Amino acid sequence: MKPAIFAVLAFVGILVSGYFMPIIPISTANAAPGAKEENISQGPSFVKLPSILLPIMYNQKVVQIVEINLIAEVRDDAMAEKFKSKKTQIQSAIFFELHGSLDESVGQRGEMVDVQKLKRQAARALGTVVGKENINDLLLDSIRQRKS
Repeated sequence: MKPAIFAVLAFVGILVSGYFMPIIPISTANAAPGAKEENISQGPSFVKLPSILLPIMYNQKVVQIVEINLIAEVRDDAMAEKFKSKKTQIQSAIFFELHGSLDESVGQRGEMVDVQKLKRQAARALGTVVGKENINDLLLDSIRQRKS
């Protein structure tokens, strides 16, 4: 009975706090009264890249699949649009750079995926497609392993 009462009180508290402290989007909270929306985003933009599926081979068989999701930090919105138009080229370049970089021991004998190595290789491939000067950072959104 006590957990149910606690849940109801927590729910009511959340509703009340939302009433007194409304959530305001960042883009409109910092805008000047007469500012246009297009002048607000002058800083870096983030582009979610397509998922990369890497097969891990052992004895001519796929023993597991590693899925990698990356987000690129680029300098502005114009460059983000360029990234979006070249998504298939980017995905292909990253796949060819990372293919074979993982061996069958990853995830089977307690060995971890070398995330820094993957990021360096993916950033190198990304730089060949869109130019290194256009990339601020490459963020690893998620990495998933599954046995096949």
